[in-house]
Amino acid sequence: ELGVEIVSPAMGKTPAGFSLTEFSFSDADEMIACPEGQKPKKIKNGKNDGKIVHFDKVTCEGCPRQSDCPVKILKNSATIKYDDKVLRLARRRVVEKTEGFRDVYRFRSGVEATMSDLDRMTGIKHLRIRGMTRVRVAAVLKVTGLNILRATAFRNRLKRVKRRGEGANTLKFALHKIVKERILHLPDSIHQFVRIFLSRNNLFNFSSQNMA
Repeated sequence: ELGVEIVSPAMGKTPAGFSLTEFSFSDADEMIACPEGQKPKKIKNGKNDGKIVHFDKVTCEGCPRQSDCPVKILKNSATIKYDDKVLRLARRRVVEKTEGFRDVYRFRSGVEATMSDLDRMTGIKHLRIRGMTRVRVAAVLKVTGLNILRATAFRNRLKRVKRRGEGANTLKFALHKIVKERILHLPDSIHQFVRIFLSRNNLFNFSSQNMA
């Protein structure tokens, strides 16, 4: 009535078997056929403006999907009961499995953490005051305090990331300097290695005598 769309999982456990939404309904939400195409024998009004639908018992007993069907086989008939709430929940559970619902619902995890912090850090659920005006002022102050705490934590996190980045740049510069110095001294190191190798193997003197 207020134009608010609830984005939340349906309460309770999902019933076993296939969903009520697999049945065919009229525009007035009156059941007109089961998933296998069997039409009801009669429909009665139940509690809370609900419906009690009776199917042919013999047909239901021979149905290949009978084990997963929400229709209950009784002594004289096969019946299923539903009302607007049950049908609405069944349809909501179908929507919950769609990609569109998951894409919208994923934002709830972020706001849930915020509400948890608000309760745990400020104790907003246990106010020691009465009166709507005082409660509103207290709630606004607590929310403002939480916003300051979270903004400070975010700023400190940015500072830590920046320091890590500066440290990485410093390390990168140091490594670059070391590699550069090694490369510049590489010819001298090679020359020194050759001299040592030749002197140890008496090749330097031999080659010098031959050259003379």
